[in-house]
Formats: sequence, C-alpha cells, structure tokens
Amino acid sequence: MVLKYLSVLFTILITNVLYAQTNKTQNIQPQMSAACDSVLSNNSALIGISYISDDATDYIGSASLNKKVVTNVDIADLPEAVDSLESEYRNTLEDVVTTPHAITLTNTIEPIASIQKKLVKLKELIQLKLNDISKYKVTEKKDDEKKLRTLIQKLEFTAENLVTETYLNSYFRERVNKLVKNAQNLNSLERVILDDWTREFANFDNELKNNPLLVKSDLDYGAFRYDKIKIEHFYPALLESLHRAKENFAELVNNPKSPTYKNTVYPLTYIDQDLERVGTLLYLYHSNNGSAEIRAELTNLVKMISAKSLEFSSSIFTNEVYYNRVKAVAKAGGLNPARQKQVDNLLKSFEESGIGLAPAERAHFLTLKKELSDIQTDYVNNTTEQNTLKNFHVIVTDPAELTGIEPSVVDRAKKNAEELKIQGWAFDSEIDTLFAIYEYAESDDLRKKYWMARNAKNNNGDEFDNTENVKKIVKNLHEIAQLLGYKHHAQRTLSINRMAKTPERVMKFLDDLLEKVKPKADQDLKELMNYKFKVTGDNSPLKPWQVSYWIARYKEEKYNFDDRKLKPYFEANRVQEGAFKVANKLYGLEFTERPDLPVYNPTVKVFEVTRREQKIGLMYVDLYSRRGEKRGGAWMNVLSPQDRTKKGERIPPIVSINANFIKATEGQTYLSFDEVTTLFHEFGHALHGLFSDVELQSQASPKVSWDFVELPSQFMENYVYERQVLDMFAYNENEELLPSELLNAKIESDTFGSANMFLSQLRSGYLDMAYYSEAGASGIDDLTQFESEAVAKLKLLEPTGLERPYATVFSHIMAGGYSAGYYSYKWAEVLDADAFAAFKNSGDIFNSELAVRFENLLSSGGSIDADQLYYEFRGKEPSVDHLLRRSKIIP
Repeated sequence: MVLKYLSVLFTILITNVLYAQTNKTQNIQPQMSAACDSVLSNNSALIGISYISDDATDYIGSASLNKKVVTNVDIADLPEAVDSLESEYRNTLEDVVTTPHAITLTNTIEPIASIQKKLVKLKELIQLKLNDISKYKVTEKKDDEKKLRTLIQKLEFTAENLVTETYLNSYFRERVNKLVKNAQNLNSLERVILDDWTREFANFDNELKNNPLLVKSDLDYGAFRYDKIKIEHFYPALLESLHRAKENFAELVNNPKSPTYKNTVYPLTYIDQDLERVGTLLYLYHSNNGSAEIRAELTNLVKMISAKSLEFSSSIFTNEVYYNRVKAVAKAGGLNPARQKQVDNLLKSFEESGIGLAPAERAHFLTLKKELSDIQTDYVNNTTEQNTLKNFHVIVTDPAELTGIEPSVVDRAKKNAEELKIQGWAFDSEIDTLFAIYEYAESDDLRKKYWMARNAKNNNGDEFDNTENVKKIVKNLHEIAQLLGYKHHAQRTLSINRMAKTPERVMKFLDDLLEKVKPKADQDLKELMNYKFKVTGDNSPLKPWQVSYWIARYKEEKYNFDDRKLKPYFEANRVQEGAFKVANKLYGLEFTERPDLPVYNPTVKVFEVTRREQKIGLMYVDLYSRRGEKRGGAWMNVLSPQDRTKKGERIPPIVSINANFIKATEGQTYLSFDEVTTLFHEFGHALHGLFSDVELQSQASPKVSWDFVELPSQFMENYVYERQVLDMFAYNENEELLPSELLNAKIESDTFGSANMFLSQLRSGYLDMAYYSEAGASGIDDLTQFESEAVAKLKLLEPTGLERPYATVFSHIMAGGYSAGYYSYKWAEVLDADAFAAFKNSGDIFNSELAVRFENLLSSGGSIDADQLYYEFRGKEPSVDHLLRRSKIIP
C-alpha cells in the first residue's frame, strides 16, 4: 500500500545523498518557519533524525546509528515530529512553486527531496525505537509499542498523501517540465536525478489514468470494480476528482452566455460526479469493510474527503457570480414543477451556506462546519471501536449465571473469552447477545452488570468517551444555525425539506402521542409488577434491567409464547427470498443473482432487479456482521443514483442493504423475528431507491423529505406479520410451516409491552428535540441531568442512580443525519400504518391498483412535495388511529 511511496522516497533519498556529496556548494536546505525552528530545537525526535547518516550504505544498514540517540528520543515527541515534517513539507512545496527565481534543480527538486529524506529517516527512527522497546513485556512498554505501530502507520499515510499532492501539483510539474526542456544544461548526475523524477511522474500518471475510482466501469449497470479497488487509490482519486470538479465549476461560472436553466442549473448536478463516486465508495469501505489494519487510514481519508467536499461545496454556495446567475434563472421562470423545485432548493442552499454573511462571519461559519465534520467522525469512530470485542465485553466466571441464555450465544461468549485469553465467558455487544441476556438470563446480577456496561459505553472517561464530542456537536450545530439567523438548530433543520416544518409542530406531534400512549404504558407496568410479585413475592419497583425479562416471562405464561420458538422458521436465505417474493407479487419484480459481478467482501451477494426484461436496478446484499470491520446497525446505501441519458433514457440505480446478523460458523443461519423485520425494513428502503424514475438525478429516490424517508421501509415491515406472506418462506428444516398458533401468539404477545416500546421511541424523539431546541442551545453542563429533565414526563420507572447519558451512543442524532429529526420515525410510522391500512381494508394486501399508486409514490423521489405525494396515493390525510390501533394502544 503506502510502502510503495516510501520506497520511492528511499530511491529519491539515495539519489539525493549522492547528489549532495558531489554538489556540496549547491545543497540548499528548505527554509523552515519560525514555528518549525522552535520545534526542531526542542523536539528529541527531530534532533534524533539529524544523527542518522546521510551516507546511503550506512543508512541502509542503520548499523552505525548511535543507540544513545534512540534511547534519548521521547515517544511523546514523535507525533509532533510527524506533524512538523508534514507542515514543513507543504510549506516548502508552496515556497518552491511560488519562488520568483530562475528554475533550477536546487530550488525545485532538492528542497522537496530533502524533506522526503527526513520522513524516511523519521520512520527509521520510530522503527528502531519500536525494536528497542518491543523486547519488554511490561504493560507500559506494550502501550508504547502500540503507539509506535500506530504512528508508523500514520507516517506512511502522511508520506503517501504528500507524494500524491506533489505529483498532482500542476505548478511543480510545470517547473520540472521546464527543467527537462533545459536538460542539456545539467551535468550527468543531475540528469539522472531528473530522469528519476520524470519516470515517477509517468508511473504516477499511468496509475491515475487506470485508477478504478476515476475510470468509468465496463461492467453491466456500471457496477463498481471492487476487484480492482485498493485503499491507495482513494487519495489520488480524491485530489484528481476535486481538481476536475473545480475546473468544471469554473467553466460554469465563467460561461459568457446569458444564464438559462440548461447552462446554469442543470450542469451543477454533474460537475462533481467523480468526487461523489469517490466519496460514496470511501464511505462504503469505511462502514462495511474497514479492517483494523486500515481503519486509521480510512478514518483519515473520510475526514479529508469530508473537509475537501465541504470546502468545495462552500465555494459553490458562496460564489456570488453563480448565485446571481441562478437568481436570473429563477426570475425568468417558465420551468416545469420539478425544475422549479430544483431551483428553489438551490437558492435555499445558497442561503444555508452563508452567502449573506459578512466575510469574517463566513470564515467562522466554514471553520465550524469543518470542525463539526471532524468531531462527528471521531464520535463514530469511538462508537465503532467501543463495540469491538476488545473494548466491550462482560465477563462471567460462574456457570450458574448462564442459566436461561440461548446456547449459541453462550458458545460465542466462550469463544470470545478464548480470543481474549481470559477465563470464563465474555459476552459481546451484538444485538442477539443483548436480547439473550435481557430477556432470558435468569441471573438478575448478570442482567444488571450487562445493563451497566452498555450504559457506560462511550461515557466512561476512557479514550472512547464521547461526552465532550456530544457537547461540541450540539454547541457547534446551534452556533451554525444562529449565524444563519435561526434561534437554534431545530428551527433551521425543520425549515429545510421537512414535512413537520417547525419545532412546535414536532413537539405537538410527540405530546399528542404521549398523551394517548402513557396511560397504557402505566397500566402495562402495573400489570407486570403484579405478575412479578405473584411469581417471586417481591413487590419492589422494577429496575431497567428487569423489565424485558419479566415481559418475556409474562408473555410466556399468558400467551404461551417464547420469541426463540420462532427462530427455527426463519432461515436467512429463505427470509431474503421471501422479501423478493413479496416484491414480485406487489410489483412484478424479478431478482437474479449476479455472481459474475465483483463484491467488496466475499459474504456480499449481488442481484439484478428486472421486470418483464426491463432493467430496474442492481442491489448488493450485505447482511452479516464482520466484527472490527463493519459498523453496527442496519442501513441502505444508494451507491449510484437513478439518472437519465441525454436522450432521456432511464439509467438504473445501484443500491445496497446492510445489516449485522450473526452468521452461523457451521450450517444455516437463522434470524430472530426482529431481524426478519429489519431485513424487510432495509429492503423497503432499497425498493424506494430502485424504483426511482425522475427527470433530475438531484431528485432521485430516496432524496425526499427527511420525515418521509422511513415510510417505504416501515411499510414493508407490515408484511412480516401476514400469514399469507409467512407461508412463502417461514418453515423449519422439516419443511413445516410456522404454526398459526405460534404466529397468533406472537401477534397477541406484541400487544403487551407495545406501549412501553412506543414510549421508548418517543423518549428518543424528546431527547433529540431537547438537544437541538432551546434547552440545548442554552448550554449543557451535565449530560445525564440534561437528559433526565428532558424526558421527565415520560418516566415509568424510578431512577436507580446508575443512569448514564444516552447521547454518547445515540449516533442517529449526533452523526447520522437525524439531528432534530428523530421524530420522523414515528411520523413515518403514522404514514406507513395508514398506507398499509389501505391494502388491508381493500381485502388484498397485494392489491394491484394500490401497488401501482404506491410505486408511483416511491418512484417520484423529491420531484413532488411529500405531502402531495402521499395525498395522491391515499386520497386523504393520514390518520394516527391506524398506528395506535396496530400498536394495541386503542381498540
């Protein structure tokens, strides 16, 4: 990977050393800033590299390196040394390309090669320091060893980026080309040096030309060449695609013709399509395939692309020349509704990007946006790292505490312990472990211990603590909103492409639901406590870690139901095929596996989606957990949005569905009922993206109002509860269908506790609005106290004194795009329950006429306002009663 670049640096270094030995009088070191001079005079690492001999043969062997130098290097100085050299490199490159002096080898190549030499020396020094301490077995030394290995990786990453930036710098290339033209004035050794550089330029250009992130795919549907993509392709592709985007935008702005929709607005969608593709693939690798070895590099790349994309986007939406051209198009009018909507949204984007701000305010605005992106990336990385087995496990040493837990979960816990080299069982953070312990572990101590461990995730004062990140994210978002003239972030967010429109309407929506749900939740809790007293004789208040357990026991007795009885009927492949069959009966879709198309991981499958030989799209299915590589949860990605050719022909989209089901180590994998609904949920999102059929790519599904986006996914969940659907795929290894009495027991048992689950979702909505409305805008000192006050009116259980803040793991609202928007899950549930009621009330859950109308809703994307889309489907406003009735809150 990056070693290739260090080998290039090494080659240049050797040549530079030879050159320096024969040209002592011409060897001019690059000028360093005062800051770098200060660091150099005090930093033991930078002082240390000055002792490494410039002699090539001596350097290669490192035999004469003074051990005292290595010993004297303070590990704490090494990160600063890397940062210092990175800064020196970029400053020097800037000095080289702007120097007014005549172009020579001495003032062009040598200053760069000199710092490259320092980078190689620093890596050698770190490696020697690592070798020096790796023989020690004490914990402190092992911690230092980890730091040094991470630092070497960072240095290699830095070297790769710096070389890439140098090779892509057009001014530097121009200087080298001029040297080549005047090569006759150089001596033989200088020509050798120049030949080395030009050869490396040629090799780099050839690699860039064949970079799979920048080359149009030759595969069907334009599927990505995962078989050719490597991590080292991303940074060059990022810089090159950014360069192309800037050139394209410059042409757009400097167009001498009078502004029209066709020459001003329409091209904007496509000016950064290379950058969009690079970003999409980078985020995919970061979320789905980031092994421990490359996670740090992927994280840095994500930060870089986020920052550079933000910078580029800001340059567009703060460009007054382009702004005036768009306003001229808007004033001219005469556009169809979809195009008019695009222009209106574009003007709103200008306003939201601070075009009306004074220069100083605008600079602060951009700084805040950049900081926010970095903080959110850190937040996500912390949650991902915390979820790894190494950083989250609850140890059990007493076999008695395992009673009641599903054997497969216990077996994995045993293997986890073996992997960690500890005695007993180590329970991880996977979702099936959570349900197995909370609902079935008879040991109250274990449930409490596991509950406390989960509550302490990312707020325990360790390196993965997100407490300060939460405060910074909230403060940052409010400050951005206030710069733009809003009271707070919620007011800003809800004014942009939301059905709810205002914070007041959201709070009324939540309050109305709470008023109807809370009495039923109180009633259920009282009934549950009575049951617990009947069984145990203990009438003490229920604790948070006891609720799920006693709900499960109550259901077993009252409904003779146990969720685990369902699992043998839900083999993962059959469930997936069942989702396909539902889509076939509703919409006539066919799903054909395409093993000929490459994937980014062997567990991923690809399906071509067609209807009567018409290409609908391509879908990647990535269902299984990859511990330490894949982020948690489940989601859908649009990898390539639906578009149209210049002739108006539809270009099919590419989507993916992603989950974290635990794949069986042997034999078939079976899913819980919740996992089945998760698969159907994400499949609903995928259908939304696949059906997209709009004129403008910028309005392709699922680019719709945020509180509308969950309608297609939650709508599909309804089918999981239908007997007619389950008969398509829910049977056990003996091919016996899921018994009706078991299904009915499941449906009936869902009645009890549904209000509690409803309340839990409302709680998340209230928390979200608290953080992003007046309360959060006024400042937050203590997250736990803040959250307690925010949800006081929802309280069911007495506080335990062990509560921790939820926001430190609530990634949906902190880094997942749902800030001031978590209510949308319930908002969309109202829509989905109302929509499915139309099918149920028609007497046919596969009603073809309704399916055509619902597909029209899915295919219209953001070309039509969500309120209008839904009304056109349903013929009336949605009613909350269907959701409350489905949840058994009202009869």
